[in-house]
Amino acid sequence: LIDFLNQESILCTKKGKKGKLKEIDLIPKIKEFSATDTGLNLILVAGSEDNLNPALIMDTFFEQKGIAPNFYSVERTMIYNKDFAEFE
Repeated sequence: LIDFLNQESILCTKKGKKGKLKEIDLIPKIKEFSATDTGLNLILVAGSEDNLNPALIMDTFFEQKGIAPNFYSVERTMIYNKDFAEFE
């Protein structure tokens, strides 16, 4: 998974607001990532103009690697503002 996230580009197809499919690159939307003993920590773009659902990252990983996931869960632990300060 770390090798997957370290690629220069990760292209996937995402359904837009009007149901139209579009190809996007996930890498510019991933601000930081790190692996821990308990899982993967991601800091992703999130806002009214641009956002990335972490499930799209995982779905793309499993699809591109040709493996079926046994189980994974996503937990939001913090929301940051554009300056990476805790959003209040």
